[in-house]
Amino acid sequence: MVVGSLDVETETLIIGAGPGGYTAALKAAKNGEEVTVVDTDGELGGICLHHGCIPTKAYIHSTDFGHVIEELEHCGVHVDDVDVNFNDIHDHKEDMVNELADGIRTLFDQYGIELIKGYAEFQDENSVHIRGQSDVTTITFDNCIIATGSKPIELPFLHVRHERVLSSRSLLQLKHIPDSMIIVGGGYIGTEMGTVVAKLGTDITIIEQTDRLIQALPENVVSVVADNLDSFDVNVHTDTTAKAYAEAPDGAHLTVEHDGEERELTAEYVLSVPGRQPNTDGVSLDEAGLGVDEDGFIPVNKHMQTKQDNIYAIGDVTGQPLLAHKAVRQGKIAAKHLTKNKGEYNNMVIPKVVFNDPEIACVGMTDDEARDEGYDVITGRASFAASGRAHTLSKPIGFINVVADADTHRVLGVQSVGPRVSGMIGEATLSIELGATLEDIAQTIHTHPTIPETLMSACENALADTH
Repeated sequence: MVVGSLDVETETLIIGAGPGGYTAALKAAKNGEEVTVVDTDGELGGICLHHGCIPTKAYIHSTDFGHVIEELEHCGVHVDDVDVNFNDIHDHKEDMVNELADGIRTLFDQYGIELIKGYAEFQDENSVHIRGQSDVTTITFDNCIIATGSKPIELPFLHVRHERVLSSRSLLQLKHIPDSMIIVGGGYIGTEMGTVVAKLGTDITIIEQTDRLIQALPENVVSVVADNLDSFDVNVHTDTTAKAYAEAPDGAHLTVEHDGEERELTAEYVLSVPGRQPNTDGVSLDEAGLGVDEDGFIPVNKHMQTKQDNIYAIGDVTGQPLLAHKAVRQGKIAAKHLTKNKGEYNNMVIPKVVFNDPEIACVGMTDDEARDEGYDVITGRASFAASGRAHTLSKPIGFINVVADADTHRVLGVQSVGPRVSGMIGEATLSIELGATLEDIAQTIHTHPTIPETLMSACENALADTH
């Protein structure tokens, strides 16, 4: 495609340049397709790279170091005059994001993939209209992949246009450490960022409408994180609803309700992160003969095709969970299918990780979920209190729990909370996908001392209960 004409053609059009979109673009281009990508921000990597997954993990890494230095006295390391410079942390995050984005851009150039900044709206099942781009107004395509991701849910009275109301995106652009912050939403974003900012010295209050934090994950692992929030002086209010907002010279005022009683909280900022929803508005799906289900997601088949065979959808717009690694997998499937008529989404499980302190990592079924599916269940648990590696990291808290079928010993699920469990969950995921048994993991030699050893111990403990 040559940019510069008003009406252009391409073999494969991808709407959205996030992890799923740019992965699909590269896969299709490597398979010989002429590929054009349209993105509203024109940012390769999308929200995940520029305003989500990657920058938040950069902040987590930096603030962890700052916090760990304060804990080193008992290890015999004495550090004086530690200076945590938030501007430098911000600049480090920006440099890292730009370096990764430049890497994707290099690959796009290598494979001749065009990137257009603009808004794509379907005109029919073979063309889109482009808004916000001076050259191209219409793109005609053979195949299209919708990869528009998700967007924040916005409470009607908490708009980011207010000076002291932050979104997860605008929080990452702050150039100073706030004195205080109220976080509306106790999910993974709220607890991750609450921990980060609390480690920098901000007075944090989390308001969660339900009865506990991070509802998407099992209560037994979340409770460990919830208990540990106290060590960072994070105040958590569950069963509490945000009702109204006002700004004044002394800060942001949030009215909340608990047990029928209202009270007013004041802080320098309010961070509104009640959740995310599929980003399908403005794409004009109906013009292409497409629609969404009752939850707002685009229905797809195992090849990621919509009801229009030449239009695919991947990632957050296709359903829960809203995770980048799911989008990447689906992007590869869609690109392979449209170029080679092969590839289907047949993954059994999707791992979920929250990069809190300690980390949470889960995959597959809990014991209750397995029983609901008709399994006779056995479980095994191993504590990080018995882990040499956890002790060397000064983080001997949490556990790994394994769930298996009592008849076959096939692993059905793993739930974990503890130090660096995000690096262990890949082994658990592979084990479930391959149909591995408790014996397979227990009899595999694991490096000592490491965190994955505790998964081996959990399997051994489950087997011990069977003898």
